[in-house]
Amino acid sequence: MKKTLIAALAAATLAAAGRASAQSDKLQLSDYVQSVKLSGDLRLRHDAQLATAGRGSRNRERFRARYGFVAKGSGGVTAVLRLASGTGAQGSANQTEQNQFSQKGVYIDLAEMSWKADDVLTLSGGRMANPFWAGWESSLVWDPDLNPEGYAQAADLPHGVFVRAGQFPINESASFANAGPWMFAERVGVKAPVGGATATLAVDDNYFTNLHRHPDGAVQTNFGNTTQASGVLASRFHVVHVWGELKGKARGLPVALSGGYVNNVADSIGSRRFGFIAGAQLGEASKARTWEAAYYYKYLEADATPANQVDDDFGPGGTNLAGHLFWVAYAPKDNVQLKLSFYDTRVLGALTGTGYTSSRWMGHALADIMVKI
Repeated sequence: MKKTLIAALAAATLAAAGRASAQSDKLQLSDYVQSVKLSGDLRLRHDAQLATAGRGSRNRERFRARYGFVAKGSGGVTAVLRLASGTGAQGSANQTEQNQFSQKGVYIDLAEMSWKADDVLTLSGGRMANPFWAGWESSLVWDPDLNPEGYAQAADLPHGVFVRAGQFPINESASFANAGPWMFAERVGVKAPVGGATATLAVDDNYFTNLHRHPDGAVQTNFGNTTQASGVLASRFHVVHVWGELKGKARGLPVALSGGYVNNVADSIGSRRFGFIAGAQLGEASKARTWEAAYYYKYLEADATPANQVDDDFGPGGTNLAGHLFWVAYAPKDNVQLKLSFYDTRVLGALTGTGYTSSRWMGHALADIMVKI
């Protein structure tokens, strides 16, 4: 198995470099590799924060560039490698256009190995596409661009039952030997037809060990969580997430209704430990001349979930926030999408040392052009 994985990675890397046959314009792949798919995307964004603490509007021009490969090998082995722009932050590959045209960094966005052991079970490891992201109902716990690191297992059982598990190391420090913070996530759900639609219902259990014992070492630090004077989190986290989705069609257009609820059932500070989201999407801007529109309302109290993992575009990003999310998108071509998004949020409680007071309004507008490569 080890030799198979190494051979698959080596062959895929050569293929990505463009090594071609002398007799053909097709790529020469190792016998271990069945196929290699190269893909990526480039997104240009105007990012406007319409109200911030003690300042007027903030406007940024940003881009996100991602490119990599998926190599499928024999025996159910798959290797994924993707590079991306950014600053190394956990929840974003965006790069702000600044610093007098200075060059920008490239980071490892995905480095994942997976093995489909049989028709039911798949095992994964490395830095992976989030196996727990299901849609905007997942933004109560996750940022849509966050790729966790560690190990994951997925089982798809008869009658639409599915099970997911993940073991994700969050940080490591020699100062806290054998006490590094981890996230242990489990999901049990079912997906079944309901009339002419498809319904999904699931429960996630997210348990965090030792997170409250470490100073915040995250590259991206979101607002919201209650902290002690020393800077460490004041709350432990054991987040239960219940969510559901109903997908169907109305007059030929895709329609999706979804919602979720989270509750931090650990020993938290005070009572600010729950949140919810509900909304709908009409249409899907995935093919040429298609469109979509969506609306969600989200309410997320300060210690409902670790702030650094949730949506960094919702207001100032993080928890202790409530408000509305709107977006409209149109695809003029199969590989091009235009999108306008707006977050209309307010702060639920004063955030010490930030200048954000209770009920402060936060507007965040995004205008995107994305091209798939």
